[in-house]
Amino acid sequence: MPWYLNDEDDVNDGKRRQKEKKIKKSGRTTLTRISSRSDDEIDEKRDEKKRIKKEGEEEVAAGNEKKKKKWKNKFKRKRRRGKEDEEEKEEDDDEKDEKRKKQKSSSSLLLSKAPSVSTNWHKLVARGDIKTSEKGKRRKRDFDAPLPPRSASASAKENYYYRDNNGNDAENECGRRGNNEDADDELRRPTPTSRDASVTETLAIDCEMVGVGEDGTRSVLARVTVVNEHGNVVLDTFVETTEKVTDYRTKVSGVRPRDLKNAPKFADVQKMVSKLIEKKIVVGHGLKNDFKALLLNHPRERTRDTALYHPLTRPLRSHERCVEGAPRGRGCRSLKELTKTHLRMTIQEGEHSSAEDARAALFLYAKFKKKWEQSLLVAMRKRH
Repeated sequence: MPWYLNDEDDVNDGKRRQKEKKIKKSGRTTLTRISSRSDDEIDEKRDEKKRIKKEGEEEVAAGNEKKKKKWKNKFKRKRRRGKEDEEEKEEDDDEKDEKRKKQKSSSSLLLSKAPSVSTNWHKLVARGDIKTSEKGKRRKRDFDAPLPPRSASASAKENYYYRDNNGNDAENECGRRGNNEDADDELRRPTPTSRDASVTETLAIDCEMVGVGEDGTRSVLARVTVVNEHGNVVLDTFVETTEKVTDYRTKVSGVRPRDLKNAPKFADVQKMVSKLIEKKIVVGHGLKNDFKALLLNHPRERTRDTALYHPLTRPLRSHERCVEGAPRGRGCRSLKELTKTHLRMTIQEGEHSSAEDARAALFLYAKFKKKWEQSLLVAMRKRH
């Protein structure tokens, strides 16, 4: 029986009858939907849909169970691994404890064999630099070895005085600090780091000048020193001056009249230096003055001047003018000050050594090399 003739559903029948009455009144003809399928076929199709739906739900449930099993297995594995890691840690801790016990036992043996008081303690107590308590005074009697007599050179070093630039006597740093500190705290001089004296990609240069003219104010090249990246001297020579020297500036330059006798000519030294520094990175302090004295030019990209590098400069004073090439509002610091603060080394005590000055500039560049090169790369990218 078709669905539209089914009398079981009273509501649908009432609606259908109302529509038929309206159609009869209006006198229109209607097209009724007639199903070609029987009621049994429709019921079978519904059953199939229900069955498919159930199968889908069962498959989803089975898949969820599989996922749950996988997660459970993962958690179990993690727990097992955690337990294994804890066991390994416990074993490592046990081994470390055993090692510590062995070290303690060995250190206790060494301490038992070692002398009761070190020789330095002997010296300090004997000089009276250390104020001991009553217990310490009693221990003085237990010292076995007698103290060695102090040499005259040691006492002279402690009471050493030097003359400053103004001609006044000033006490040395060692004397100011007192006798309690060791000699190791004194500043050392820059020395080569290896024996390699080959010409490397990075070279450091320093020049010494003498005065010419009536007042001796004009500077002329008198000595050139080139050092490789290991601090070894590649070239060190005096230069014959083209004009008569009126001021040798020996206190600063260290140049004397005998040094310039039979010295190589300026043109020859100029050629030697230009060949050495060609396509090399040149390091120095105040390179503008050195290249001016040598009458040479070098590419800006290959010069590393420690006087112009921003972290090594200082704020410009009110009465000063900015140096050409220096960062805006910054002034240059002396090479001596930079080596003392950044390298804990001393240079230019009395007569200057061009080799030491070149090494100092080289070591300063080596310390800041990474940041320095990065800043140059950034500047190059901004230009392009």
